[in-house]
Amino acid sequence: MDAIGWNLVSSNTPLSFSVGAETTWLGVIDSPAAVWSGSPLGVFNESGGSPTDQYTWQLGGAAASAFNLAEWGTEANLYAGGKSLTGGPSGTLYGFTLTETDTTTGVSSGAVPLNLVVGGSTASTLSLAFIGGVVASAPTFIYGLSATTRSVAPS
Repeated sequence: MDAIGWNLVSSNTPLSFSVGAETTWLGVIDSPAAVWSGSPLGVFNESGGSPTDQYTWQLGGAAASAFNLAEWGTEANLYAGGKSLTGGPSGTLYGFTLTETDTTTGVSSGAVPLNLVVGGSTASTLSLAFIGGVVASAPTFIYGLSATTRSVAPS
C-alpha cells in the first residue's frame, strides 16, 4: 500500500512472447539441399509486459550461431544466419533458445526452447520423436526441402 492507501500493481509481471512462422517467403527460401542463409523464418511478439517499455531479445543454446535476429521494439524476427541450414533424410535439428528481457523493469522471460528441423532433398516423413534433442514441449519450425514436403509450421 502506498502513502495514499492504494495497492499498486507491480510492473514486474513475467514476460512471455508469441511465436509465429514467417510464411511470406516460404516458396523461395529453400533449395533442394538447404534453407538459404538470410531467409526469414519466424516472428516473435512480446506479451505480458508494457508496450511502452524497451525490450531486447537474445538467442542461446547449441544452434544459436545458425541464426540472426532483427529487433523492432516489441518484436523480433528470426533469420537463417550466415550459412544455409542444411537438412538430412531423417531431419536435422537446430535447437536453440530465445530470451526476451524488458530492459525498463529488468524482468526476463527466461530461456525459452525452440526447435527448427530441416528435412532432406528427397520426399520423406520426418518423425520428430526419433530426432535426438528435440524438446517435445517447444514450438517447432519444420522445413521439408523436396517439392512434395515443403512446409513450415510452429507446433
